[in-house]
Amino acid sequence: MLFDILKDENSRLKDYNNIYRHCIDCEKTVRTHPFNIQMRARTALERFINAVLEINGIKIPEDKDEKKEKGLDSLYDKINVCFENNFIDECHKRDIRNVRLAGNDATHEKDEYEEAADILRSLYVVIASYAMNERITRISDTEVIKYYDKNKEEHVVKQDGYETEDLLPIGDYEVIKPLFAIPDSKNPKPSKSIKMYRCKKTTSFGANNDTQYAIIKKYIKNATDDVTQFRDQLAIHTIKKYYNILEKPPILAEEIETSIDNDYNYLCYLTSEKTFLLSQKNTFRKYIQSRKLKTDNEMFFVKLNILKDIVEILNSLIDITENISLHHRNLRPDCIFLTPTHKGLGVNVGNFEYSKVMDTANMSEEAATININAYAKKVSDDPFASPEVKDASIKKMGTPNWEQVDIYACAKMALYILCGDAANENIHKNLDYISQTLSYDFYEITKKILETPYPSRPTLKEYLKAIKKELIELE
Repeated sequence: MLFDILKDENSRLKDYNNIYRHCIDCEKTVRTHPFNIQMRARTALERFINAVLEINGIKIPEDKDEKKEKGLDSLYDKINVCFENNFIDECHKRDIRNVRLAGNDATHEKDEYEEAADILRSLYVVIASYAMNERITRISDTEVIKYYDKNKEEHVVKQDGYETEDLLPIGDYEVIKPLFAIPDSKNPKPSKSIKMYRCKKTTSFGANNDTQYAIIKKYIKNATDDVTQFRDQLAIHTIKKYYNILEKPPILAEEIETSIDNDYNYLCYLTSEKTFLLSQKNTFRKYIQSRKLKTDNEMFFVKLNILKDIVEILNSLIDITENISLHHRNLRPDCIFLTPTHKGLGVNVGNFEYSKVMDTANMSEEAATININAYAKKVSDDPFASPEVKDASIKKMGTPNWEQVDIYACAKMALYILCGDAANENIHKNLDYISQTLSYDFYEITKKILETPYPSRPTLKEYLKAIKKELIELE
């Protein structure tokens, strides 16, 4: 890669990993998304200018008024400070202006854009010259694209039968691979609006590097997903607020602030390098095989413990306080985070984009609401969604009992975990399998949850009690 020069042992920027990542991002963008390079290049330039100021002992204040007072309020101002103090060679004025104004064009949505390759050339000349403390001349088009002289097919990643374009960095995170795209109601194939990726970022501390792994959810910014993202964020806020009193809290997440792609929002779940999603069937199967379980009872014990943890988490959320409850409402395998450890398998729940926070003290739900008809449409093809949600009949039955929706999904999750399938047409086949392998009591309560109409199903607490009883019998 062109910008690998920044990692050279003689580079003045070798310890600035954030600059390197943003420059590599720009380099990839020239080939994969050439019209997106403007803002990416400007972001890389601003990170570079900030580093130059830092190297020369100028700290950028956090306070806006103080920034203005010191003439460091904008990128333009900071560039001028660098030139006035001879931190950067005057010969690079044209190239810096080329990158900065290209960013402005993108920001103000002008019709004409600089050629992507020309912007990359300018960025390379400025940053590489400073890094190596020598004057580097402009490179040719051939040099710019030679690293990408491959067929488009080589920039496609296949995962779980789906295809997605080669992935660019998300903020400070490098994308390792896509996990999959969440299906929507109209298309069982990947949704374009919500996608998830396994990522990592490396932070340098002196001679040591610390690698942080994460699973990042990516939202397209539009009216519908603003609502789903609000629900995710509201759930996260509620979980954080009451985290210490939750008997079994779900996984925490943070919103990522990034300017590299203005078309998306991101939520980051911090995980282990080994964390995977329950929807990754091959990975789950390999994990079960790696346990080298000797009997069917041992296998069912491991799988049933996953279900127990899921139900425990959901159950802890329905009684957060006397008045506050949180209901997931869209439980499915891609919401389940699994982390192999030396003690067994860590289980957690995430993805709260259709969740509901209830405050009975105020006799109201949260301000952002989603029309039940629209909600029903979204999950109409989801095998884990309950019948009263799919046909929207729940809205005709008074104040919805959302626990009934979550308990139905948990029973479907039991079929998925224990039988490898939760399709609606195979419910009786899977229940027969459970009746032949596990106790009649567990079979009966799972069957009752799936066949009893809303709102008369067993509760999460009742199902949890039955699962724990089954685990004791399997030991």
